[in-house]
Amino acid sequence: MLSLRYFYVKISHKSCTFAINMRFYNKTDSYKAFSIIAIVAVAVLQVIWLVNAYIYTCSNISNDLYKILESSLFEESDNRMKLVPDSVPIIASTEDSHEPNFAVLNEDLIKKTSKDLSMRDLCKIVHKNLLSHQIKEDFILYKEEKDTVIEQTQKDTYNIFGRINTIPIFVRQSTPITIRLSLTNPYQILAKKLGITIIASFVVALLILISIFQQIRIIRLQKRIARERRDYTYAMIHDMKQPLTSIILGVKALMSSKIEEKPEDKVKFLGIMEQESYRLLAQTEKVLTIAKLENPSVEIYKTTVPLEPMIREVTDAYTLKAKKPVTFHLQIDAQDAYVEEDYFKEVMNNLIDNAVKYSKETVEVRISAEEQGNNTVIRIWDNGIGISEKDQRLIFEKFERADAVRKSKNRIAGFGLGLAYVRSVIHAHGGKVTVRSKLKKFTEFTITIPKESSWKRIISNC
Repeated sequence: MLSLRYFYVKISHKSCTFAINMRFYNKTDSYKAFSIIAIVAVAVLQVIWLVNAYIYTCSNISNDLYKILESSLFEESDNRMKLVPDSVPIIASTEDSHEPNFAVLNEDLIKKTSKDLSMRDLCKIVHKNLLSHQIKEDFILYKEEKDTVIEQTQKDTYNIFGRINTIPIFVRQSTPITIRLSLTNPYQILAKKLGITIIASFVVALLILISIFQQIRIIRLQKRIARERRDYTYAMIHDMKQPLTSIILGVKALMSSKIEEKPEDKVKFLGIMEQESYRLLAQTEKVLTIAKLENPSVEIYKTTVPLEPMIREVTDAYTLKAKKPVTFHLQIDAQDAYVEEDYFKEVMNNLIDNAVKYSKETVEVRISAEEQGNNTVIRIWDNGIGISEKDQRLIFEKFERADAVRKSKNRIAGFGLGLAYVRSVIHAHGGKVTVRSKLKKFTEFTITIPKESSWKRIISNC
């Protein structure tokens, strides 16, 4: 009955966890899709804005050039008008309109002076008028008839970004001859006109993208927190159930009247209950210690601790209580370490416990300690199942366990907090912990801790 109830609770928990995970990942995927759509939308809107601003600016420049060309044409005609006697009237507009019309004026001047429009003179006048408007770009004047160029002031030049052209101006009434002005390299004038717009657009787009990426970062952080909370819940339910069940069954057995007849069973049950209670207490203290050490304002009180007696105390305990043959090889060349003794002893406990638990039928553990410069370096090597390169980047995170452990048939109990505890404690000592491993071969953890003199120099430099 108890096993059926456990199976039902386990299946219900997994179903609930799966449903929660699916809802969370669906929301996360929606956020990602929304972020990608927002980024694409921002990019498209900025491109549309810049293209429209470019077209509008080019249109304004073209209108300005048209006015400059038109005034230059009339200025060129003024030079030919001096050849006409003052008594001879000059026709400059049609009967229907009193506005000056260059085609009418030029036609009349040709009849009275026998001189047509001079492209050379016009080019000089246009150049002068462009400079007066702060336009220094190169230009070409085209004289065309029915879209066919019959004369131009200089050779065409290739321009990948295009030109800015004016609307053609008719210069003859009898024939469809026109004059057109073209800026061949309008980079400076476009930069001057569009510079502020481009910079403003870039700044706005940058701010929007920063906001979107910040949102993505927050979503990822929430995802990580949710995953840690989910993993913690699963670990607590799965791994606390067994000791709690053992304690409850032990209590029920002790409450039975039959237990009084078997004193040896009573001692056995009390021993199991005590062992499971200490196990729960150790996990609780581990969680509290990790949370405490993650607070940067918390200080730990370090002393100079002899290494060999402390390491032998831990290894002797595992030699006695291990359920499989364990062989320890010690090479302690460093006399002491500048650590908080209780925390560091628990670090050694965690690493040796992992070496024993995640191992083969026979366990071989090599522990060495040496001094390297201003540091004390401790290595713990074992011939266990090893850790993949992928998992080596994750195992120091809370609730993370290697694939080899998760997929093993005989699942080993644990919250996935041991190595997170190790990293938190070592970092609080100003040191570092690294791992080197090969699947089905070995695993080696290396702890580097500053000596007392080195630690004091670190504090004085902060």
